[in-house]
Amino acid sequence: FPVTIPSFYAQEAAQKSLLHSRSFPERITSIPGLQRALTENIRSACAKLRRANLCASEMGFFIKTSRFDAHYDSDTWTYQFPQATNNENEVPHIMKEKLPSLFKPGYRYAKSGVYFNGLIPDSAVQLSFFANPKEERDRALLSTIDHIRQKWGRQSIVRESTLTSV
Repeated sequence: FPVTIPSFYAQEAAQKSLLHSRSFPERITSIPGLQRALTENIRSACAKLRRANLCASEMGFFIKTSRFDAHYDSDTWTYQFPQATNNENEVPHIMKEKLPSLFKPGYRYAKSGVYFNGLIPDSAVQLSFFANPKEERDRALLSTIDHIRQKWGRQSIVRESTLTSV
């Protein structure tokens, strides 16, 4: 006899992954510069996930120099979330911990990017016993921020880490 699987367990996202990357107009030679660029990539990618009502179970980021430079380098790092998320506030600290070990002094970085894999509908995220109790509050906050950015422009509210010092 046929076995039916409840739709809750059978939900899959049509989209399997999401990538957001940018080339830099000027080469970046410092960790803070790369952190700002990657934080902006994370913000944009997480906003895309929320607009599509998706969460990701895995995130990775990469930094690259130009292949035409004397020192070509490309490094990638991947992180598995304990619980699928689309919260841009959870991700930058993970990137900031790992970036210094990938950065090579003297190299001129030309591109960075972030990718999310294991996408599932946000309605299908199973909460962990160790789930962040602030998750519901963060979801409401991010929804408000998305609404403000939609109305007033995407640079109307930015993370402090994306600001350049004067």
